[in-house]
Amino acid sequence: MRSIFFRNKQLPWLLQRSQYTTEDKTEGEQRLLQILREKFPGLSAVHVEDVSGGCGSMYDVQIEAEEFRGKRTVMQHRMVNEALKCEIENMHGLRISTSVPDTSS
Repeated sequence: MRSIFFRNKQLPWLLQRSQYTTEDKTEGEQRLLQILREKFPGLSAVHVEDVSGGCGSMYDVQIEAEEFRGKRTVMQHRMVNEALKCEIENMHGLRISTSVPDTSS
């Protein structure tokens, strides 16, 4: 598992958008990342991982975006589900973790 430091704290599950490279990602992971970046312009960090063993039927999505500010977790997850609606139709499952960027800096 990769770890990065983001705003002076270690987040083992998030990759900063500026440090992200797609060369080690599957086609499905790259597609989901592209959609999330388009749907959430306030995205500050994102990680998408195919946890199905490579067949693309289950993904783990972890996203930090300004669009989630002031919204309950269930609404944040609905927003991600809505953004990935077409892709979810072909999946077995989707794990979602959401967070809001820390503004205490």
